[in-house]
Amino acid sequence: MVCLSYKADKITHVKQFNDKKFERLYCGSVAWNGKLFLVGGRLNPKCGVQGLLVVDPSTGTCQPSDFVFPGAPRWRHATTLLGDYLVVVGGRDVDEVRDDVVALDLNTGTIISAQLDTPIFSCSACVWGKKILVSGGAPGLDRFKETLYVITIINNNIVVEKMELNLSPRFGHTSHVVRNHLLLVGGVGLRAAHQGLDAVNLISGEVVSARLPEVRLSARLTELRNSDNTGPEKLNGNPESTEKIELETVSSNMFMLHNHQSFIRDDVLFILGGGGNCYSFGTHINTPWRIDLKLSFPDILW
Repeated sequence: MVCLSYKADKITHVKQFNDKKFERLYCGSVAWNGKLFLVGGRLNPKCGVQGLLVVDPSTGTCQPSDFVFPGAPRWRHATTLLGDYLVVVGGRDVDEVRDDVVALDLNTGTIISAQLDTPIFSCSACVWGKKILVSGGAPGLDRFKETLYVITIINNNIVVEKMELNLSPRFGHTSHVVRNHLLLVGGVGLRAAHQGLDAVNLISGEVVSARLPEVRLSARLTELRNSDNTGPEKLNGNPESTEKIELETVSSNMFMLHNHQSFIRDDVLFILGGGGNCYSFGTHINTPWRIDLKLSFPDILW
């Protein structure tokens, strides 16, 4: 597990913690009350990870939660936090694609659930006020979803509705809400190797697209010595390491905008990770990207 520290438009430190429990693909995660909660994931296509893992991001210590998360192990699900509820949408397990919405009250352990009208995996979820917006995803590899689901929790019941918008079908993307606009970041589409950026006005339904810029952030890691000057900490060996990331802009067209993560700070979109495997050409993993949203959408978001 790698923890990044963001301050003053820079990623300044990295802490890496090594534990076998972190070895999982396509899990979900949320932060709540100073803890990180990891949900599901898989070790390989035939072996899912069951349960809920609670992590202290300051020390890297982790332990299974006392709360039992229902159902078979799942991966490629959407996960977000609504109030004190950890909400999981769709995903798949060894046998099938899931069509459920599960919400776990992190205070009490109470679980509530609801059904979608179709199974879905590799979708994205983000919070808009007291609602969750679930976009994209796929019932199967040959079908993409255009529906935007709106999920609310009212009187301890999950309510699922649809919002009909002209969304470009995609999966493997991320999403955020910025000033009543749903920002869709990347993903795999029907007509393109990857999508760019779409800003969807949640009031009027208008959709504005923007191309990705032709620059990215190249991360160069510089080891910092321990405060007691006993020597440098190392990524492999010491379970906790601290590094400094120096960011520089370089020109590149090599970018795979799926299976990534993203966050927004100070009107800047940061894209971390992403990429994929190809049996012919090997593995490509992106370096971090920084996109100024004021430049990408100057007329609608500000």
